[in-house]
Amino acid sequence: MIRLGGNLDETNWIVWQAKMRTALKTCGMLEYTAGTVERPNFSVDPQGWCNWGSNDTFTCMQIQCNLIDAQMVHVNQCKTALEMWRSLKGVHDNKGHQALIAYMRNLYCLTTEEGDNIIEHLNKMKEGHEHINLMGDACFYIPNITFKLLICQSLPPSWDNYTDTYIGSQTFTVKDPRTSISSQHFIGILKNKYNRHKGHKTDTSPYANGQQVNQVKASMCSLMSRMAPTSGKPFLKDHSTFCKLCNVVGHPTDECTCFVKKC
Repeated sequence: MIRLGGNLDETNWIVWQAKMRTALKTCGMLEYTAGTVERPNFSVDPQGWCNWGSNDTFTCMQIQCNLIDAQMVHVNQCKTALEMWRSLKGVHDNKGHQALIAYMRNLYCLTTEEGDNIIEHLNKMKEGHEHINLMGDACFYIPNITFKLLICQSLPPSWDNYTDTYIGSQTFTVKDPRTSISSQHFIGILKNKYNRHKGHKTDTSPYANGQQVNQVKASMCSLMSRMAPTSGKPFLKDHSTFCKLCNVVGHPTDECTCFVKKC
């Protein structure tokens, strides 16, 4: 049993049918949805007739198990995988033009400003591009260089100098390896650039600030240690003016005004 991870509903026909075609091709059953494998004559090849029926039933089961319940109404009366596929295609292809317009509008209107999350933006661009190309309409197919240009125009102006390196020579005869990279590779480069730029702006190293603080503390401790007395008493330049009564430098003990004679 093949589970695509997303059953067919009213919104995901384009992606669903592409995944289902790949899954059925892997199982060797795609021909049953296309009608290219004819059922043998029972009187001539009874075993082949039975095998064809088993394979077609298996294909029908794969399709049904990847539909939401509401979509079963389109295949309940179908007797073969070919009929099921034609029924689903007829229902959902009628909505394909509207879906294509929506995808095109969203893709061409995607833009960013300074400070936006570039990675999220590039993921949206990639998703929209894949949706449009999966439609299979050659008139609306977006080639590699066009998609790279769309990405560049959607980024903030501060990215222009960087992106020009990868598209500037595309239309000239002199080939630059950087301009011939795929759009997927280009997206990966932009993501790495964004991550590096973000890392420079915010240094998250646990030692960045700690070392500075420790250095300041070390300097302060070193200075205090030089100023502090080694014997627990204040550092004195002239012991003759030190008052032993009030422990103040500036007058001798016998001249201390703090002395109070007790009766």
